[in-house]
Amino acid sequence: MKIPHDHQFEPVGIASKAEIASRFRNSGYRLCEYSFAIQVCWHNFNDSCWTVIDDWLFLRYRENNHLRFICPVGKGDLNEAIEACFDYLRSHGHPPIIRFVPDEQARFLDRSRFSLVQDSNNSDYMYKTSDLASFAGKKYSKKRNQIAQFMRAGDWSVEPVTSQQRQAIDEFLKRWCKERECEGHEVLEHEMHALATCLDNIEALDLSGIVLKGAQGEIIGLSIGGQLTKDTWVTHFEKAMTCRPGSYLVLTRECARRIPKEIQWVDREQDMGEPNLRKAKEQLMPDHMSLSWAVVPG
Repeated sequence: MKIPHDHQFEPVGIASKAEIASRFRNSGYRLCEYSFAIQVCWHNFNDSCWTVIDDWLFLRYRENNHLRFICPVGKGDLNEAIEACFDYLRSHGHPPIIRFVPDEQARFLDRSRFSLVQDSNNSDYMYKTSDLASFAGKKYSKKRNQIAQFMRAGDWSVEPVTSQQRQAIDEFLKRWCKERECEGHEVLEHEMHALATCLDNIEALDLSGIVLKGAQGEIIGLSIGGQLTKDTWVTHFEKAMTCRPGSYLVLTRECARRIPKEIQWVDREQDMGEPNLRKAKEQLMPDHMSLSWAVVPG
């Protein structure tokens, strides 16, 4: 297997859906990078491009001015597909490295050919849908108290995200950004661009979402996600105003209650090594981590 040096990759976009989305979904790869929606929404940030060779999907992206690949998706010898990525990267003067290799695939790689490094910053937090939908049991007693505090603060409601709400959602996101001081924060600015792309294409990306409204009908929370695998949902975007304590927990609970019944797991993505984000995800008490690995030549 070989990726020719001058091979033309296609930019990831809505037009790529037929080639990419089903391959990702059927792969069973339980990391959020294998969501077609994520690749489309963050395309401007990571310059993601794709191609199919010998029925293997190769997705290339850019990180710190270096080309990288995520784990190839296909049937056959994954070791050979990874070697093809390494050869391509070397031919373009970039270090040979594959990022975001799921744990299930990493276990079957030939350790005489490759070295694996666990990437804890990019491992995904996995929760039981039933846990998030109820926050039942002693371990969640503090969370239930915070939800009760939210309930006592006034009326609230939940509605599905629709195109008719776009203006109100945009106004909510402006308030959220002002609270979080997004301006000048590169990652948050890119995230707002990714979220705008998501909202512009939510149906085409097979995503759905809810808005949480306060006593005056104003939006105080937004959650958007979609199905990652047969039994896993991934929450891509979740924003709430902290002026009403408990908003994030209620948003998380209400989203979990609306996920299709056959979905057993909720993937709430990674913490990217950000301490506050890690703390928030750990406090929701994940069932386990979906490990991410980096693969380099042995």
